[in-house]
Amino acid sequence: MEYIISRNSTLPTTSQEFEAGFRFNLWSRKFWPYEKFEIGDLLYWYETPSRSIVWKTRTVKVDRFIYQSKDHLCEMLKLRFGHFDENEPYVVKAPEQGYCLAYESKALQRLNVPKPDRLRFPQLGWLSTEDTLAQEWLSQIGVEHEPSREGGTLISCSVERQLEGSASGERAKDLTTYLNGRELLQPGETGLFICTDGLNLVVHPDGTGSSGWWVLNPRKRFDRVLIFKRTSGRPDGAEILSARCVGYEGPEERRYNLRLINIRHVGTTPRNWREFTGGTQNPIRYLAWDNAGTDPVEALIRRAIGAGFGSPDENRRVERAAVSYVTEWYDSQGWQVLTVERENRGYDLLCTKGGQQEHVEVKGIRGTRPTFIITASELARATSDKAFRLCVVTEALGDPHLLYLEGGQFKERAVLTPLAYRAEVHFP
Repeated sequence: MEYIISRNSTLPTTSQEFEAGFRFNLWSRKFWPYEKFEIGDLLYWYETPSRSIVWKTRTVKVDRFIYQSKDHLCEMLKLRFGHFDENEPYVVKAPEQGYCLAYESKALQRLNVPKPDRLRFPQLGWLSTEDTLAQEWLSQIGVEHEPSREGGTLISCSVERQLEGSASGERAKDLTTYLNGRELLQPGETGLFICTDGLNLVVHPDGTGSSGWWVLNPRKRFDRVLIFKRTSGRPDGAEILSARCVGYEGPEERRYNLRLINIRHVGTTPRNWREFTGGTQNPIRYLAWDNAGTDPVEALIRRAIGAGFGSPDENRRVERAAVSYVTEWYDSQGWQVLTVERENRGYDLLCTKGGQQEHVEVKGIRGTRPTFIITASELARATSDKAFRLCVVTEALGDPHLLYLEGGQFKERAVLTPLAYRAEVHFP
């Protein structure tokens, strides 16, 4: 996704200064795009004093959480992003309780694009690039790329290098491992899967590019493009890239070249193309979520835990890392922590401080999306136990981030999806 975001103050003029800090929004409710904003999204920064877009950046870190007080807010931001000025006017004037959306960005391009006079920003300062006036505004931006030796426009360095930068200028750690292409799809979604060695794949620094020329059916509907980029010199294994198609060139001898945006790494696979897509050697495959070939429950569970069902050993490492992180966090706040994981209480840690007591359930996730499995006993605890707390640790094996929820907040925010049922057959 792409957004134009407004700032009332003058922004840094160098990429080093811009990337040195983080930014955040504080809202009394879950305003847009609180739930939509993700790593990899592009931001165009509008500076009110100059009345111009002055930066184009890519988002490399996103954190969102509910805060119960200003002290809680400051603790969470310092824990996850480091020091900041908690006395700045925006924080002082923010709601005492609410929702925080925090993010870090990598500078891509310094700009100077004046705002059209007839465009008015939404009050919250976020504008979708799908807005007609926003598109007109952004059309003034010219992006220069180095011409290839064969002619046309290609990136001037490798695909691998251009796709770096999902976390602090480096490729994201512990990418999700997928065993089946359909695991990448959402319910009701169809994907166009392309197998390539990457030689004709074009990826620009801003995440746009093109697929190379392929024999395709232009009338065939699909929602996303998933690229199976083979590992050089190996018969098995590949990097998986996700992109959105916004048009195509052609045909030339029945071949089409797809224009792509939002190109990003989403994971890897140890399998070869035929195993991954369940098909033939044809480098083009259309796969749908509801087609035969993989158990939807298994696929949903795998994606929910960031491939946590890949191996029991990996699951244990993720869970241990998460419990250790939460234990250290509570200890740093002056709590006494007792592990009760084996007692089947419906939570993992009993935390006490003075007369206070919190029953903490820990969920460790390898990836960045806070989606996980919760048992019936844990759900009952969240519903009935006022001391219940849910601590979700994303990127538990790499750069962990903590999402802290009380039972009432979990009930308010969680969307529960049945993955399995217990069945008992009665005979006459």
